[in-house]
Amino acid sequence: MLSSPLWWRPADDLLGHATGAGVSGLTIGQRVAVPWLGYACGTCKHCLTGWETLCLQQLDTGYSVDGCYAEYFLAEAAFAAKVPDRIDPFDAAPLSCAGVTVLHGKAKARIVMTP
Repeated sequence: MLSSPLWWRPADDLLGHATGAGVSGLTIGQRVAVPWLGYACGTCKHCLTGWETLCLQQLDTGYSVDGCYAEYFLAEAAFAAKVPDRIDPFDAAPLSCAGVTVLHGKAKARIVMTP
């Protein structure tokens, strides 16, 4: 059994639906996956060259910020990957579990998933 502080919420893999109004790039009800990399500054040399995983300001889901073992979970929209409804949740799981690798490769390859 692990002993952890009450403020710590584990889990970095989430497949859910966007619920926040006023967020650009996502619509309410849209399926998303949230990976380990929950935030990066977007302005440092690492972020500007596509290596957000090396950002010194990064926040990691389930480590630096609360994880997603909850009914509702806050995430940065810029780091939530859109998941088309036609993809089975079982098949979509790798987008968030080990998602840094999957999402970084997807971004570098400029792959666009269409609904």
